[in-house]
Amino acid sequence: MLGVRVREPGGRRVTLRPQLGNLAWVEGAVPTPLGALRVRWTTTGARLEVPTGMRAAVAWHDRTLELGAGVHVLS
Repeated sequence: MLGVRVREPGGRRVTLRPQLGNLAWVEGAVPTPLGALRVRWTTTGARLEVPTGMRAAVAWHDRTLELGAGVHVLS
């Protein structure tokens, strides 16, 4: 449901592609050697906490965003 896929060893690069199905929201954390990747997806937005040293390719509303470390809010 979170749609997290590690693309490089150590979690340096990940892909995020949520699969909410009929859920209104889903959230969780994925532990990596760089720290926890925290994700909260809703039907209208997202909040992502990407640890330092990680790059995330995020599939969101028919586009792909490349995000670096930090807290990101998508709407």
